[in-house]
Amino acid sequence: GTTSIQQFLLTNQQKLIAQEKIYYTDEGLIGCAHHTIAWMFQKNTVSPMGDMLVFPELGAEHFFKDIIESTHKLNCDKIIISSEDFCALQPDEIKQLVSVIQRHQVDVKIIAYLRRQDEYLESAYNTQVKWWATRYKLDFSDYCNSHTPNINYFSVIEEWGKLLGVDNIILKPFNHETSLGGDVRKDFCNTLDINWAELEFRQEKANRSLAPQTLEFLRIINNLEIPKEEHIKVIRRLLEYDKLEELPKCVLFSPNERVDFINMLVESNKALGKYNQDLGLCISPDKTLLDKNIKSLTKKEFDKIFQFVFNGKKPIWHRILEIAKRPK
Repeated sequence: GTTSIQQFLLTNQQKLIAQEKIYYTDEGLIGCAHHTIAWMFQKNTVSPMGDMLVFPELGAEHFFKDIIESTHKLNCDKIIISSEDFCALQPDEIKQLVSVIQRHQVDVKIIAYLRRQDEYLESAYNTQVKWWATRYKLDFSDYCNSHTPNINYFSVIEEWGKLLGVDNIILKPFNHETSLGGDVRKDFCNTLDINWAELEFRQEKANRSLAPQTLEFLRIINNLEIPKEEHIKVIRRLLEYDKLEELPKCVLFSPNERVDFINMLVESNKALGKYNQDLGLCISPDKTLLDKNIKSLTKKEFDKIFQFVFNGKKPIWHRILEIAKRPK
């Protein structure tokens, strides 16, 4: 759920500098987030986004030196850096990051928004299928089996807590219902004592998920590896289709699967009470929740979506399904 906060900070970058003396840094920015800085500590030589190179010869020290200089020039006294990829840093990489920051004599606080893990995985899978740089092609069960190392939130947070101290870790529940004003962006502002009355809050959703039918359609289409620009156009049309057809939210767990999954994490979620007692992660989902609604598309369903997305061009579902059925 970081994209909405990141886009909000970038949209209001100049107002935050003038009004709050807060600098949401240009350095290390890709899109609306600072993924480049996280990648530096992972020693990536090529960006996971595919066509954007990382420059390891400059080193992470380069970014922080420039950030500090820019902060002074702008007469700011606070810096915000944001990337969900910081969550993927290994313990030795976190140590390197903290060491670099401390050499610049900067006081650090970590703010992490945590979503209940079943909801996090559903959202992450939807994003990985949609995102042009990953174009995930396998089903949700395969994704869960291979993308769950970071769902033990306590083990991830504890590595930061060991180095920075419990008091410097601020954990917040990612929940619009319990957030200030029903908006995590306002909740984030409140956490930093930012006066958000004059700031811009865009109404459109930052990262809309696909419905079950269109998500499954795209998962199949991903096997064709169409050009990036065309892939982005397909996403746009699929979101239009969801709205036109009033399709439901994608649900990837059955009620029993959801309960069993969260029950596996009860102990590690309870351990997060060391940092915040009110995250709501220990509440087991209700078995009466909506059942999973993603399923294989019929040829008729596929053809209908295809016709909409590609404006009536000749259907090629038989070729796409043939590709999709190849061994994994």
